[in-house]
Amino acid sequence: MLSYCGVSALILLSAGLVAGKDAVLTGTGSNFKDIIQKNDFVAVEFYASWCGHCKNLAPEWEKAAKVLKKNDPPVVLVKIEATEEDNKELASKYGVGGFPTIKLFKGGDLEKPSDYTGPRDADGIVAFLSARAGPASKEITSAEEVEKLKESSAAVLGVFKSSSSSELKAFKTVADAQRDSFSFAHTTEAKLAGSGVSAPGVILFKQYDDPETIYEGKVTQDALMAWLEKQAVPLVAELDQKPHNSKAVNLMFSQPSSKVVAIFQAKDDDKDAKAFRTAMQSSAKKSSDLKHLVIDSSANAQALQYFGLTEKDVPAVLVQSKEDEKFIKKNAVPKDLEKFVAQYEAGKLKPTIKSEEPPKDNSGPVKVVTANTFDEIVNSGNDVLIEFYAPWCGHCKQLVPVYEKVGKAFQKNKTVTIAKMDATANDVPKKYEVRGFPTIKFISGKDGTVLSYTGDRSEADLKAFVDRRGAPAPKEAEEDDSEDYGTGEHDEL
Repeated sequence: MLSYCGVSALILLSAGLVAGKDAVLTGTGSNFKDIIQKNDFVAVEFYASWCGHCKNLAPEWEKAAKVLKKNDPPVVLVKIEATEEDNKELASKYGVGGFPTIKLFKGGDLEKPSDYTGPRDADGIVAFLSARAGPASKEITSAEEVEKLKESSAAVLGVFKSSSSSELKAFKTVADAQRDSFSFAHTTEAKLAGSGVSAPGVILFKQYDDPETIYEGKVTQDALMAWLEKQAVPLVAELDQKPHNSKAVNLMFSQPSSKVVAIFQAKDDDKDAKAFRTAMQSSAKKSSDLKHLVIDSSANAQALQYFGLTEKDVPAVLVQSKEDEKFIKKNAVPKDLEKFVAQYEAGKLKPTIKSEEPPKDNSGPVKVVTANTFDEIVNSGNDVLIEFYAPWCGHCKQLVPVYEKVGKAFQKNKTVTIAKMDATANDVPKKYEVRGFPTIKFISGKDGTVLSYTGDRSEADLKAFVDRRGAPAPKEAEEDDSEDYGTGEHDEL
């Protein structure tokens, strides 16, 4: 009888893959379906050959693949060059907007992969994927195991009539999808769940809010999933170093909901800090449609930058709408919160725009755009090429001299503007869809059409891109063969 590993090896060969020294398989548009459908668990990295992050990941991905192929069952690691012509359709199908993007496929399902959210070093990759290769829900048979389960920050126990029930199958599917947020276990002994839970039934144990919550609905995949997604976020989440809180905050910001945020120095013995927490709890109970988050300003400088705040603005309360508009009250006190939220819900607040101060001298070849000057420069009636960048982005730094030359080439052309905007220090209008850096867009002066630039980041190609949109480069401008940074999408944020 062939072993599981032996069968897997035959499957890979039958998919047109040649076994070699590389443990990572090379996927293409033609062999991708076979790889996914003939292996139980596959992690696929979509990369671009020019991407610095991808180059750093490559040796770690290979080391991890050598370990994981010996796993029981094996975890197959794949790499796909997303910018190659044969693979672009595949990358588009799975929403690859930055590199590297890693998708996880289980059970041969081509339609619903999950996102990889783990580390990028070999040991971390192995630990993260190994944990997901095994069953998401553990069967328990004793009261001691239930007590151990309750020690988790959030744990779900399912009670079922038999190990072959359709409800248990649905429960396991949900467990696999939600294993990052909860610990899962199941049993066929109803007495282990305590009074009030009968088969089929589910009870949630939490270290936050109510310690025990019984699920009242039918145990179907969609209904249970929806209930757990609501339960995963505490009534008032807190941005700190605790793993569960980090998961809750990430989940909160991944959901299309408006959020109330209180930012203050969260010292345990501080009266104002306690008053803010009390006010947030009260607000959360009154406004169930709004998610609530507390941020300790002394430990989260990046959060202040994200909201366009400084230490002198704290304490602050704000609402971030699901349309991504921000409404901010600086130097707030706890009693301000209730009135502020009520004004937001009544539509009486004006959004706050995060913007840098515009430069005093903006006469250079590349115009500096801020949120407050965006309409003035970008919607001026000129054809505009604008780069959205981040100061810390390596590719953005490499682009600076090239982009400056492009600006000089069009400096005498009164119908063309070459511009740049720090997208980390300014709010960017949502329609420009900045999901990575650098992002380069062309805005037509004729009708305002917005086009994305995905070509080579060279002076010649950037000028030609503008030229093709009806704004010819001056003939006296010199051509320059700058370094080819590659094609395809921008690096991930």
